[in-house]
Amino acid sequence: MTPEEIVGFKVARLREAAGLSQAQLGASMAKPWSRQAVSAAEKGRRAFTLADLTAVAAALNVSTASLLPDEAIDSRRALEAELAVAERALGEALIQCADLRARVTFLRAQLDHYEEEDSDG
Repeated sequence: MTPEEIVGFKVARLREAAGLSQAQLGASMAKPWSRQAVSAAEKGRRAFTLADLTAVAAALNVSTASLLPDEAIDSRRALEAELAVAERALGEALIQCADLRARVTFLRAQLDHYEEEDSDG
């Protein structure tokens, strides 16, 4: 996960815990953000300035530090996300391997059939 994604993840969890919609959070900031801007921030698609972090933290009534990446926790989340991607890729590769194995078996059977015809005739 990128730092922006980590901050966005934290903003989303804290906003949800506060019972706020994205529009409500955006409107409650000193310099209001649109719902779309909050959504982009929560998805990690917006770079945060210090002023942004301070404004979001104030709107959520939390410290600015609580929005910053926590190396131990966030490294674990990043590893978990990477593991999930790798496991998905492995699953897809195993399915492709099984499909390929079935194709090889089919082709061998077809060749065996031709070889039997050649030996009979």
